[in-house]
Amino acid sequence: MTRAGWEPGSSGRIRERIEAAGEASLVQFLRGRPTSTFREIADEIGGVAPVQVIWQVIAECGARREWAWFVRDQLVRALYAEQPEGLTFPEKPTQPLAMVWVGAKARIGRSNREAFKRSRARLKALVKDRQPWLPASADDPMLLEAFGPELWAAPD
Repeated sequence: MTRAGWEPGSSGRIRERIEAAGEASLVQFLRGRPTSTFREIADEIGGVAPVQVIWQVIAECGARREWAWFVRDQLVRALYAEQPEGLTFPEKPTQPLAMVWVGAKARIGRSNREAFKRSRARLKALVKDRQPWLPASADDPMLLEAFGPELWAAPD
């Protein structure tokens, strides 16, 4: 397999490797590596592409109805991968967070787009006086306040 190649049967392989690492789920595995990129996660699991890890996370978060955690986790990983100096507002179009906003909105469904806009505005207000800001994990207090589960529904 090439480094970025798609391999069939990835969900079973991911589960096997996660269980061998002593974790009950991929979400639990990711929680233990809150700032690792999906490339680093895929390399650690071995034999899967980053996109396959992302799709498995989407499936698990859907089954658990953990969409708010999913969005927060995506944001943290993108920040550490692309903007390790921290988040600043106003965002510039070149900032990688703009791509996360677009990508996350595409995955969370139409029913959550308004929640996403409200969450983003709340986050902007929360970090206004703390710029640049870099959360330690998806469970950062400001992220929890901005992207709380009460704002999110299952994607349509």
